[in-house]
Amino acid sequence: MEQKLFRWLNQNFRIKAIVLVLAILLWFYVITEKTYNYTIEVPIQPINVRTGKVIINDYAKSASVTLKGSGRHLLSLLLESDIEILINLQGTTNRLKESIKKESVAIPRLSQVSILSINSPDSVTFVLGNLIRKHVPVRHNIIVKPLQGYTQVGRIILEPDSIWITGAETEVANIDFISTKKFELKKTRKKVSEIIDLAVPRHKNVTLKQNYIRFYVDIQKLLEKRITGVPVQVRNAPANMNVIVIPSHLSLTLEGGVDVLANVTEKDINAYIDYKRKRNSSETGHPAYIETPPGIRTRDVAPQKFKLILERE
Repeated sequence: MEQKLFRWLNQNFRIKAIVLVLAILLWFYVITEKTYNYTIEVPIQPINVRTGKVIINDYAKSASVTLKGSGRHLLSLLLESDIEILINLQGTTNRLKESIKKESVAIPRLSQVSILSINSPDSVTFVLGNLIRKHVPVRHNIIVKPLQGYTQVGRIILEPDSIWITGAETEVANIDFISTKKFELKKTRKKVSEIIDLAVPRHKNVTLKQNYIRFYVDIQKLLEKRITGVPVQVRNAPANMNVIVIPSHLSLTLEGGVDVLANVTEKDINAYIDYKRKRNSSETGHPAYIETPPGIRTRDVAPQKFKLILERE
């Protein structure tokens, strides 16, 4: 049976294929010439919003509309997707409730499709608010995990570090900054310069001037360096008094990138005791505050406490 069917198909195959195609085309022509009613969702598009205003409410984004026309014209219209409901907001300053009429449905001029009915919703409401711009800082949400034996030098640099946002006044007023999306750098051992997307605000009707920024971070090989003989100074000492620090110098270990630490000496380290803090403290020994060049950490400070002796000049 299968062999007979196979032989029948092979006999005059081209003619049979042409007949089948013609039959399909004839069937398609017949059914597309019939008139149909077809219901679709048509997008609602507000137009002519007043300058300086923005729509701040949730409104129906589409309406159910029943169309009437031949199958061919309906199919052509649907394939073009060139149909929408236009609501004119010209002159509206605060609020507008507009009935959706057949005349509001915009279809191509030469289309032979008619609007049979507007189903739901039969009206749409728009509430307008003031449109403002605001310049806000960008905060990063970037985690840097250098490869073992390497360290981050300095802070993460954002470019730009602030952007303009635009939106409804009631919502923009509550935005103090824009964050980047979360991003994690793992096992990094060199400088990084990459594009990162900004997190879109959850607030409605708020847009960013740009949706991404560039960030830079410097990664260098970790170096440790022991520094000795750093003099300890006294700040905010009493007038007409000479303050002696015992001991007068300290030692410490510095940690940082190899390029940063290479040329650092004790002259680049500021160690001091703030006499104002000493006066308000009941401690007998006083810690030194240490200032280092950017990107350098300290540890193993010795000694950790110092005595102060006051002498009149």
